[in-house]
Amino acid sequence: MKNSFKISVKNGVNLISFEIKNVECEGKKAIEFLSSEILLELKNLNDTNVKLKTLGYKGNFFKFTLGRKCILSIEASTETENFTFVKSLEFSFGKLEQLSDPEQGLQIILGATVNRNNNNVQIC
Repeated sequence: MKNSFKISVKNGVNLISFEIKNVECEGKKAIEFLSSEILLELKNLNDTNVKLKTLGYKGNFFKFTLGRKCILSIEASTETENFTFVKSLEFSFGKLEQLSDPEQGLQIILGATVNRNNNNVQIC
């Protein structure tokens, strides 16, 4: 079954939103896929920001690895229903000293939230 995901990540005053359409995955594969896509989108924004700074741009995008609290929400839809995959999940990677791969951290956080079906988990 194909899914679509609407993803928003808030980090301080910064908010990004994007949609991934027609994805065929569920369970652990969905968590791995979403983690990868979220970090890919944030990396793209950060890389764009770096390029703009070389031209004198004064703004700043964000990355999960900066340690600021992020709020993640993911709405999912299939051909027959809409549902909340993750709602207002708050997290920060700043206290995870041994974290070398943000994708691994995001997979752990998403996996714990989805598997427990608890949308009020806070990991700070």
